Amino acid sequence: MPTELLCSDCLFTWQGVSPAPPARPSLDDRLREIEAEIIGSALRATGGNKSRAASMLHIKRTTLTDRIHRLGERLEPWAHLRGDGEGAGRIA
Repeated sequence: MPTELLCSDCLFTWQGVSPAPPARPSLDDRLREIEAEIIGSALRATGGNKSRAASMLHIKRTTLTDRIHRLGERLEPWAHLRGDGEGAGRIA
């Protein structure tokens, strides 16, 4: 009966290569996901009105706009809403 040896640093066994453990999201990735959830929630609550969403979040409207651009596709559901940000359903 062959003995299986595992090298945790190189991820191989005596009998062959073992699969690598699943990748875990980094802290930065997880924080961006949480930030996108919070901003998305504020935008939904205000019908996409960035001024009101920024007020809810206690940040400046320009800060919210910067974060929306930085988060990009993480805010995908809101990507189709564009305009002056003052009317319902707009986030530009």
